[in-house]
Amino acid sequence: MNVLRRNVWQFPRRNYGVPTPRYNRKRTRSCSNCEESSSSAIDVSPLANKLRSKIREYTQTEHLKLVGILANHGSQRYDSDIYSERIAQNFLEDGIDYELWSTKEKRNPALDTWIKHKIQIANRCKEVHGVLIFYPIYPRGLKGPYKSRLTGVYYKTQDDHLRDLVSPTKDVEGLCSTKWFNVRDSSRWQKDAIPSTIYPCTAMSVLKILQEYHINTYHEWGNQTISIVNRSEIIGRPLAVMLAQMGATVYSIDVDSILQFRPNGERLRRCNTQVTTLKTCLRESNVVVTGVPHADFQLPLYCIAEGATIVNVSEFHNVCEETLLTQRPDIKYIPQVGKVTVAVLENNLMNLKIRHSI
Repeated sequence: MNVLRRNVWQFPRRNYGVPTPRYNRKRTRSCSNCEESSSSAIDVSPLANKLRSKIREYTQTEHLKLVGILANHGSQRYDSDIYSERIAQNFLEDGIDYELWSTKEKRNPALDTWIKHKIQIANRCKEVHGVLIFYPIYPRGLKGPYKSRLTGVYYKTQDDHLRDLVSPTKDVEGLCSTKWFNVRDSSRWQKDAIPSTIYPCTAMSVLKILQEYHINTYHEWGNQTISIVNRSEIIGRPLAVMLAQMGATVYSIDVDSILQFRPNGERLRRCNTQVTTLKTCLRESNVVVTGVPHADFQLPLYCIAEGATIVNVSEFHNVCEETLLTQRPDIKYIPQVGKVTVAVLENNLMNLKIRHSI
Protein backbone atom coordinates (compact mmCIF):
# COMPACT_ATOMS: atom_id res chain seq x y z
CA MET A 1 0.00 0.00 0.00
CA ASN A 2 1.47 3.35 -0.96
CA VAL A 3 1.92 6.29 1.40
CA LEU A 4 -0.96 8.28 -0.05
CA ARG A 5 -3.57 5.58 0.43
CA ARG A 6 -2.38 4.69 3.91
CA ASN A 7 -2.05 8.16 5.42
CA VAL A 8 -4.38 10.46 3.55
CA TRP A 9 -7.67 9.04 2.57
CA GLN A 10 -8.96 7.23 5.64
CA PHE A 11 -11.59 9.91 6.27
CA PRO A 12 -14.88 11.03 4.64
CA ARG A 13 -14.55 13.06 1.47
CA ARG A 14 -15.74 16.62 1.65
CA ASN A 15 -17.20 18.61 -1.20
CA TYR A 16 -14.79 21.52 -1.18
CA GLY A 17 -15.86 24.66 -2.97
CA VAL A 18 -14.28 28.01 -2.16
CA PRO A 19 -11.37 27.12 0.11
CA THR A 20 -10.50 29.22 3.13
CA PRO A 21 -7.00 30.58 2.53
CA ARG A 22 -4.90 30.22 5.67
CA TYR A 23 -2.78 33.12 6.84
CA ASN A 24 -0.99 32.20 10.06
CA ARG A 25 -3.34 29.69 11.61
CA LYS A 26 -2.67 26.32 10.03
CA ARG A 27 -3.84 23.39 12.10
CA THR A 28 -0.74 21.54 13.18
CA ARG A 29 0.32 17.96 13.51
CA SER A 30 4.10 17.84 13.83
CA CYS A 31 6.40 14.84 13.65
CA SER A 32 7.60 13.42 16.94
CA ASN A 33 10.06 15.76 18.66
CA CYS A 34 9.39 18.49 16.08
CA GLU A 35 8.25 21.99 16.92
CA GLU A 36 6.50 24.31 14.49
CA SER A 37 8.92 26.52 12.62
CA SER A 38 8.68 28.60 9.47
CA SER A 39 11.47 31.14 9.91
CA SER A 40 13.10 30.21 6.58
CA ALA A 41 9.90 29.78 4.59
CA ILE A 42 9.20 32.11 1.66
CA ASP A 43 6.87 34.98 2.48
CA VAL A 44 4.57 35.76 -0.45
CA SER A 45 3.49 39.16 0.94
CA PRO A 46 5.55 41.13 -1.63
CA LEU A 47 3.74 39.36 -4.47
CA ALA A 48 0.34 39.96 -2.85
CA ASN A 49 1.16 43.64 -2.37
CA LYS A 50 2.24 43.95 -6.01
CA LEU A 51 -1.07 42.49 -7.20
CA ARG A 52 -3.04 44.69 -4.83
CA SER A 53 -1.23 47.83 -5.99
CA LYS A 54 -2.87 47.45 -9.40
CA ILE A 55 -6.27 47.27 -7.73
CA ARG A 56 -5.65 50.38 -5.62
CA GLU A 57 -4.71 52.30 -8.74
CA TYR A 58 -7.85 51.09 -10.52
CA THR A 59 -10.24 51.91 -7.66
CA GLN A 60 -9.05 55.51 -7.55
CA THR A 61 -11.25 56.14 -10.60
CA GLU A 62 -13.51 53.06 -10.85
CA HIS A 63 -16.07 51.48 -8.53
CA LEU A 64 -15.87 47.76 -7.70
CA LYS A 65 -18.34 45.75 -5.64
CA LEU A 66 -18.37 42.10 -4.57
CA VAL A 67 -21.29 40.29 -2.96
CA GLY A 68 -20.57 37.30 -0.74
CA ILE A 69 -23.29 34.69 -0.13
CA LEU A 70 -22.73 32.79 3.11
CA ALA A 71 -25.08 29.91 3.92
CA ASN A 72 -23.00 26.99 5.20
CA HIS A 73 -22.79 25.61 8.74
CA GLY A 74 -20.56 23.86 11.25
CA SER A 75 -16.81 23.90 10.69
CA GLN A 76 -17.36 25.10 7.12
CA ARG A 77 -19.17 28.17 8.50
CA TYR A 78 -16.30 28.92 10.88
CA ASP A 79 -13.75 28.79 8.05
CA SER A 80 -15.95 30.85 5.74
CA ASP A 81 -16.42 33.52 8.41
CA ILE A 82 -12.64 33.87 8.71
CA TYR A 83 -12.20 34.09 4.94
CA SER A 84 -15.00 36.66 4.70
CA GLU A 85 -13.41 38.79 7.41
CA ARG A 86 -10.08 38.75 5.59
CA ILE A 87 -11.78 39.73 2.33
CA ALA A 88 -13.59 42.59 4.08
CA GLN A 89 -10.33 43.89 5.57
CA ASN A 90 -8.36 43.76 2.31
CA PHE A 91 -11.20 45.21 0.26
CA LEU A 92 -11.58 48.12 2.67
CA GLU A 93 -7.86 48.87 2.36
CA ASP A 94 -7.98 48.64 -1.44
CA GLY A 95 -11.12 50.69 -2.06
CA ILE A 96 -13.51 47.86 -2.99
CA ASP A 97 -17.08 47.55 -1.69
CA TYR A 98 -17.84 44.20 -0.07
CA GLU A 99 -21.36 43.25 0.99
CA LEU A 100 -22.07 39.97 2.78
CA TRP A 101 -25.46 38.29 2.53
CA SER A 102 -25.74 35.55 5.13
CA THR A 103 -28.29 33.22 6.66
CA LYS A 104 -28.31 30.61 9.39
CA GLU A 105 -31.26 28.77 7.88
CA LYS A 106 -30.62 25.01 7.91
CA ARG A 107 -33.89 23.63 6.59
CA ASN A 108 -34.64 22.68 3.03
CA PRO A 109 -36.32 23.84 0.88
CA ALA A 110 -36.12 27.22 2.69
CA LEU A 111 -32.31 27.31 2.50
CA ASP A 112 -32.23 26.40 -1.20
CA THR A 113 -34.88 29.00 -1.98
CA TRP A 114 -32.98 31.72 -0.09
CA ILE A 115 -29.69 30.99 -1.88
CA LYS A 116 -31.25 30.94 -5.35
CA HIS A 117 -33.12 34.18 -4.67
CA LYS A 118 -29.93 35.93 -3.57
CA ILE A 119 -28.04 34.69 -6.64
CA GLN A 120 -30.80 36.03 -8.89
CA ILE A 121 -30.69 39.44 -7.19
CA ALA A 122 -26.90 39.64 -7.52
CA ASN A 123 -27.00 38.55 -11.16
CA ARG A 124 -29.48 41.32 -12.02
CA CYS A 125 -27.90 44.13 -10.00
CA LYS A 126 -25.79 46.40 -12.21
CA GLU A 127 -23.90 47.75 -9.19
CA VAL A 128 -22.58 44.26 -8.36
CA HIS A 129 -19.52 43.23 -10.36
CA GLY A 130 -18.84 39.84 -8.79
CA VAL A 131 -20.51 37.09 -6.76
CA LEU A 132 -18.68 34.82 -4.33
CA ILE A 133 -20.51 31.84 -2.79
CA PHE A 134 -18.86 30.21 0.20
CA TYR A 135 -18.86 26.46 -0.38
CA PRO A 136 -19.53 23.76 0.64
CA ILE A 137 -23.18 24.46 1.43
CA TYR A 138 -24.15 20.81 1.06
CA PRO A 139 -20.94 19.10 2.27
CA ARG A 140 -22.27 15.57 1.95
CA GLY A 141 -22.77 16.00 -1.75
CA LEU A 142 -26.55 15.56 -1.80
CA LYS A 143 -27.84 15.20 -5.32
CA GLY A 144 -30.66 17.37 -6.58
CA PRO A 145 -33.15 16.81 -9.41
CA TYR A 146 -31.38 19.27 -11.71
CA LYS A 147 -29.80 18.91 -15.12
CA SER A 148 -27.11 21.11 -16.57
CA ARG A 149 -28.54 23.23 -19.38
CA LEU A 150 -25.15 23.07 -21.05
CA THR A 151 -24.50 19.31 -20.98
CA GLY A 152 -27.92 17.80 -20.28
CA VAL A 153 -26.36 15.70 -17.52
CA TYR A 154 -27.59 15.64 -13.91
CA TYR A 155 -25.39 17.56 -11.50
CA LYS A 156 -23.34 15.43 -9.13
CA THR A 157 -24.16 17.67 -6.16
CA GLN A 158 -26.48 20.51 -5.25
CA ASP A 159 -23.43 22.76 -4.91
CA ASP A 160 -22.62 22.10 -8.58
CA HIS A 161 -26.12 23.23 -9.50
CA LEU A 162 -25.75 26.44 -7.49
CA ARG A 163 -22.41 27.21 -9.17
CA ASP A 164 -24.11 27.23 -12.55
CA LEU A 165 -26.79 29.67 -11.40
CA VAL A 166 -24.20 32.44 -11.05
CA SER A 167 -23.90 34.52 -14.20
CA PRO A 168 -20.56 33.95 -16.02
CA THR A 169 -20.23 37.74 -16.13
CA LYS A 170 -20.12 37.82 -12.30
CA ASP A 171 -18.57 34.45 -11.45
CA VAL A 172 -15.51 35.71 -9.59
CA GLU A 173 -14.22 32.18 -8.92
CA GLY A 174 -14.76 30.88 -12.46
CA LEU A 175 -16.73 27.88 -11.19
CA CYS A 176 -19.74 27.89 -13.52
CA SER A 177 -19.93 25.30 -16.31
CA THR A 178 -18.48 27.63 -18.94
CA LYS A 179 -15.14 27.65 -17.12
CA TRP A 180 -13.45 24.94 -19.17
CA PHE A 181 -14.32 26.18 -22.66
CA ASN A 182 -11.51 28.72 -22.76
CA VAL A 183 -8.96 26.75 -20.78
CA ARG A 184 -6.81 25.74 -23.76
CA ASP A 185 -5.26 29.10 -24.61
CA SER A 186 -2.04 29.06 -22.61
CA SER A 187 -1.28 32.70 -23.44
CA ARG A 188 -3.83 33.59 -20.77
CA TRP A 189 -1.47 32.47 -18.01
CA GLN A 190 1.61 34.40 -18.96
CA LYS A 191 2.88 36.38 -16.05
CA ASP A 192 1.66 39.88 -16.87
CA ALA A 193 -1.13 39.10 -19.32
CA ILE A 194 -4.71 40.28 -18.69
CA PRO A 195 -6.74 37.04 -18.66
CA SER A 196 -9.69 36.70 -20.99
CA THR A 197 -11.28 34.11 -18.71
CA ILE A 198 -11.55 33.67 -14.95
CA TYR A 199 -9.98 30.80 -13.02
CA PRO A 200 -10.44 29.67 -9.39
CA CYS A 201 -8.55 32.03 -7.12
CA THR A 202 -6.49 29.45 -5.20
CA ALA A 203 -5.33 27.68 -8.37
CA MET A 204 -4.39 30.98 -10.01
CA SER A 205 -2.63 32.16 -6.85
CA VAL A 206 -0.42 29.06 -6.87
CA LEU A 207 0.42 29.64 -10.54
CA LYS A 208 1.39 33.26 -9.83
CA ILE A 209 3.49 32.17 -6.84
CA LEU A 210 5.36 29.64 -8.98
CA GLN A 211 5.90 32.26 -11.68
CA GLU A 212 7.31 34.63 -9.08
CA TYR A 213 9.42 32.31 -6.94
CA HIS A 214 10.13 29.23 -9.07
CA ILE A 215 10.22 30.04 -12.80
CA ASN A 216 9.57 33.48 -14.25
CA THR A 217 10.20 32.60 -17.89
CA TYR A 218 7.25 31.11 -19.75
CA HIS A 219 9.28 28.88 -22.07
CA GLU A 220 11.12 27.12 -19.24
CA TRP A 221 8.04 25.21 -18.10
CA GLY A 222 8.72 22.54 -20.70
CA ASN A 223 11.52 21.20 -18.49
CA GLN A 224 9.35 20.92 -15.39
CA THR A 225 7.59 17.96 -13.78
CA ILE A 226 4.99 18.84 -11.16
CA SER A 227 3.07 16.75 -8.62
CA ILE A 228 -0.26 18.08 -7.34
CA VAL A 229 -1.66 16.13 -4.39
CA ASN A 230 -5.23 17.35 -4.87
CA ARG A 231 -7.71 17.07 -7.75
CA SER A 232 -10.55 19.33 -6.71
CA GLU A 233 -12.34 21.57 -9.18
CA ILE A 234 -11.04 24.66 -7.40
CA ILE A 235 -7.37 23.83 -6.93
CA GLY A 236 -5.89 20.64 -8.32
CA ARG A 237 -7.63 20.15 -11.66
CA PRO A 238 -7.52 23.73 -13.02
CA LEU A 239 -3.93 24.14 -11.84
CA ALA A 240 -2.92 20.89 -13.54
CA VAL A 241 -4.55 21.96 -16.81
CA MET A 242 -2.91 25.40 -16.77
CA LEU A 243 0.57 24.07 -16.01
CA ALA A 244 0.29 21.33 -18.66
CA GLN A 245 -0.75 23.88 -21.26
CA MET A 246 2.34 25.90 -20.37
CA GLY A 247 4.46 22.87 -21.21
CA ALA A 248 4.95 21.08 -17.88
CA THR A 249 4.30 17.41 -17.20
CA VAL A 250 1.85 17.21 -14.29
CA TYR A 251 0.95 14.29 -12.02
CA SER A 252 -2.50 14.75 -10.48
CA ILE A 253 -2.67 12.56 -7.37
CA ASP A 254 -6.02 11.69 -5.81
CA VAL A 255 -7.55 9.11 -3.48
CA ASP A 256 -7.71 6.22 -5.92
CA SER A 257 -5.83 7.27 -9.05
CA ILE A 258 -2.91 9.17 -10.52
CA LEU A 259 -3.42 11.04 -13.76
CA GLN A 260 -0.70 12.48 -15.95
CA PHE A 261 -1.55 15.77 -17.65
CA ARG A 262 0.75 15.87 -20.64
CA PRO A 263 2.25 19.04 -22.10
CA ASN A 264 0.53 21.25 -24.67
CA GLY A 265 -2.83 19.50 -24.82
CA GLU A 266 -1.65 15.94 -25.36
CA ARG A 267 -4.01 13.17 -24.30
CA LEU A 268 -4.53 12.66 -20.56
CA ARG A 269 -3.04 9.41 -19.27
CA ARG A 270 -4.20 7.29 -16.33
CA CYS A 271 -1.16 5.87 -14.59
CA ASN A 272 -0.76 2.32 -13.36
CA THR A 273 -0.68 2.81 -9.57
CA GLN A 274 1.30 -0.41 -9.15
CA VAL A 275 4.14 1.33 -10.97
CA THR A 276 3.47 5.05 -10.52
CA THR A 277 3.01 5.99 -6.85
CA LEU A 278 3.17 9.11 -4.73
CA LYS A 279 6.83 8.41 -4.01
CA THR A 280 7.83 7.95 -7.65
CA CYS A 281 5.99 11.13 -8.64
CA LEU A 282 7.72 13.13 -5.91
CA ARG A 283 11.16 11.87 -6.93
CA GLU A 284 10.57 13.13 -10.49
CA SER A 285 9.08 16.49 -9.57
CA ASN A 286 10.62 19.95 -9.59
CA VAL A 287 7.47 21.30 -7.89
CA VAL A 288 5.10 19.72 -5.37
CA VAL A 289 1.74 21.34 -4.59
CA THR A 290 0.00 19.70 -1.65
CA GLY A 291 -3.59 20.31 -0.61
CA VAL A 292 -4.67 17.33 1.51
CA PRO A 293 -7.36 18.44 4.00
CA HIS A 294 -6.34 16.10 6.80
CA ALA A 295 -3.95 16.33 9.74
CA ASP A 296 -2.64 12.77 9.35
CA PHE A 297 -0.98 13.34 6.00
CA GLN A 298 2.60 14.52 5.56
CA LEU A 299 4.76 14.38 2.48
CA PRO A 300 7.66 11.90 2.71
CA LEU A 301 10.47 14.44 2.52
CA TYR A 302 13.10 11.83 1.69
CA CYS A 303 11.34 11.45 -1.68
CA ILE A 304 11.43 15.14 -2.59
CA ALA A 305 13.92 15.91 -5.36
CA GLU A 306 16.88 18.16 -4.64
CA GLY A 307 16.15 21.84 -5.26
CA ALA A 308 12.39 21.32 -5.55
CA THR A 309 9.71 23.85 -4.59
CA ILE A 310 6.88 22.87 -2.21
CA VAL A 311 3.66 24.88 -2.03
CA ASN A 312 1.16 24.02 0.71
CA VAL A 313 -2.45 25.05 0.06
CA SER A 314 -3.96 22.88 2.79
CA GLU A 315 -5.32 24.19 6.07
CA PHE A 316 -3.01 21.63 7.70
CA HIS A 317 0.75 21.22 7.65
CA ASN A 318 1.18 18.60 4.93
CA VAL A 319 4.90 18.56 5.71
CA CYS A 320 7.01 18.47 8.87
CA GLU A 321 8.39 22.01 8.78
CA GLU A 322 11.11 21.40 11.35
CA THR A 323 12.58 18.55 9.31
CA LEU A 324 12.17 20.46 6.07
CA LEU A 325 13.81 23.66 7.25
CA THR A 326 16.68 22.07 9.18
CA GLN A 327 17.53 19.05 7.02
CA ARG A 328 16.46 20.14 3.51
CA PRO A 329 17.64 23.73 3.04
CA ASP A 330 17.81 23.05 -0.71
CA ILE A 331 14.00 23.09 -0.92
CA LYS A 332 12.01 26.27 -1.51
CA TYR A 333 9.00 26.15 0.83
CA ILE A 334 5.85 28.27 0.52
CA PRO A 335 3.56 27.45 3.47
CA GLN A 336 0.92 30.18 2.99
CA VAL A 337 -0.99 31.23 -0.13
CA GLY A 338 -3.90 33.10 1.45
CA LYS A 339 -2.63 36.65 0.92
CA VAL A 340 -2.07 36.02 -2.78
CA THR A 341 -5.44 34.24 -3.07
CA VAL A 342 -7.33 37.30 -1.84
CA ALA A 343 -5.24 39.52 -4.12
CA VAL A 344 -6.18 37.26 -7.06
CA LEU A 345 -9.84 37.51 -6.00
CA GLU A 346 -9.54 41.29 -6.28
CA ASN A 347 -7.93 41.00 -9.72
CA ASN A 348 -10.63 38.57 -10.89
CA LEU A 349 -13.27 41.08 -9.81
CA MET A 350 -11.53 43.89 -11.69
CA ASN A 351 -11.07 41.77 -14.81
CA LEU A 352 -14.75 40.78 -14.80
CA LYS A 353 -15.78 44.41 -14.82
CA ILE A 354 -13.27 45.36 -17.50
CA ARG A 355 -14.23 42.45 -19.79
CA HIS A 356 -17.98 43.00 -19.54
CA SER A 357 -18.01 46.78 -19.73
CA ILE A 358 -16.35 46.85 -23.16
